[in-house]
Amino acid sequence: MEKFIFRIHRYDGTTKWVQEYQFPYEKNKTVLWALTKIKDEMDPTLNFTSACRHAICGSCGVRIND
Repeated sequence: MEKFIFRIHRYDGTTKWVQEYQFPYEKNKTVLWALTKIKDEMDPTLNFTSACRHAICGSCGVRIND
């Protein structure tokens, strides 16, 4: 079974770490969808901003595989 694996760099003001989240692959999903799923279903401490959800305003831009 294919799965999404997200490794997110976290920082709490004093400590940096990489936190990993995994869940089953779902076709035609976006990175924003996945981040929202993580926040809603796995880790409510994950925080990010997004506005229009249509890739127009740029507020949901993220660095991927960096």
